[in-house]
Amino acid sequence: MKIMVSACLLGENCKYSGGNNLRPELLRLLAGHTVIPVCPEILGGLPTPRIPAEIVNGTVINREGQSVDAAFRLGAEKALETALREKPDLIILQSRSPSCGVREVYDGTFSGKKIPGRGIFAELAVRAGFRVMDAEDILTDFSAVTACGECCTECPKKKDGRCPGCIEADGRVPEWAESGRCKIHACTREHHVRFCGLCGEFPCGRLPSLAHWNPGIVERMTALRDAVLEVGKMKQGSPLNDSAAVHQQYSTPDRLNTRISIHSKYSVNRQGFGNWITSHYRIQEGMSVLELGCGTGEMWAGNSGLIRRCSRFVLSDLSEGMLEKAKETLRGSGNIEYRVIDIQEIPFPDRQFDVVIANMMLYHVPDLSGGLREVRRVLKSGGTFYCATYGENGIMEYICGLFPDERTGNSFNHHFTLQNGGQILRSVFPEVRQLLYRDALEVTDVEDLVDYIFSLTGMTALKNLPRQTVRDVLEKNMRDGVLHIPKEYGMFIAR
Repeated sequence: MKIMVSACLLGENCKYSGGNNLRPELLRLLAGHTVIPVCPEILGGLPTPRIPAEIVNGTVINREGQSVDAAFRLGAEKALETALREKPDLIILQSRSPSCGVREVYDGTFSGKKIPGRGIFAELAVRAGFRVMDAEDILTDFSAVTACGECCTECPKKKDGRCPGCIEADGRVPEWAESGRCKIHACTREHHVRFCGLCGEFPCGRLPSLAHWNPGIVERMTALRDAVLEVGKMKQGSPLNDSAAVHQQYSTPDRLNTRISIHSKYSVNRQGFGNWITSHYRIQEGMSVLELGCGTGEMWAGNSGLIRRCSRFVLSDLSEGMLEKAKETLRGSGNIEYRVIDIQEIPFPDRQFDVVIANMMLYHVPDLSGGLREVRRVLKSGGTFYCATYGENGIMEYICGLFPDERTGNSFNHHFTLQNGGQILRSVFPEVRQLLYRDALEVTDVEDLVDYIFSLTGMTALKNLPRQTVRDVLEKNMRDGVLHIPKEYGMFIAR
């Protein structure tokens, strides 16, 4: 499937606060599909960070009372142009945003109160006939949804008495507990469905009376039903569910390989960043090692001796597709465990590993301090944490400087860089050391650089330019057939 997604959900720092709304579970669901990131507010020329804004009587106003309606509508129109050009099968948008809210938006009082409604871009996309879904609906834990469409834990209807009392004293859901006290649960059992939206008779005339405490029951059930169907299609349609399709997907360079290949092809420092990183690892015989965000595993190719030195060697990533590629890359390299792991919830007991590695990925972690605490928790006493990252004066900053008329600088991800990473790490680790890698790119074929730019999940504004425009600007800045681009990379070693 081709799926357009709010860029903040993918980890791009484009929300009003300067951060993002990265949802790792959404990334797992999107794996294997073609993803089109979009941020209408950046496309409209708004800065990041920016003053929060809400829709007031049909006009977008920021918290200081200034109208930003023109920028929001311009961005929505540009986002719609992208959708019409790309023709996505599904659009998944951030909840409650004045641009992207699908079912609800904030009421304009800046008090956190929500009302039914759509954001500016969401409304345009729906009117244009696109399938538009709220991210929260797509990510619903359907196993926890009861017959009335609610998740009963901390349910406000249960607390304030609007729920007719379908929950047993021990908190079990009545479908499981065989309670007959709620008519809507009895009805779903009769029709052999988990909740009403999945019933063949939905929406039936009885539903409003069965769930009289919830006037929005039909809308809620419709959203749940649509989400179930879309998630089913995404899972069924993902090539990652088929080993042959996985092989086909990775038989040519994917986005990550595109980003790796430009470094291997055009870097001035021929040692290679990956080789430089591994040269600093101090892995002794019998050590246990965990890598988070291993990607394709390319960094370990040719290092089977280092792998076999370990008593336990775990490679992990959020993407099952990446792990499949890593298995292919490292076949025969030793006894390697492959696990899908989120750094924010590492599924191992305390003090399990001598070494933990997280290269070129910490800037994507929403709760970075929580993730680092998890790393510290699973490290043994005296263990070492290695993490590589980039600086704030590197490739993309230079490239964006070549496009002064485009508002591209706002989307740089400076969540964890060489400039701020040491301070962030010292909040968790008492000893932190920084090492710098000296390098640059000397590109002779700008088409490779265009592929690199369009492989990135960020840089929404730049990627919305025609490829030929990007190519022309890059070629204009070549000297004697070479485009020289500075690089700023390095790593931290923490204990």
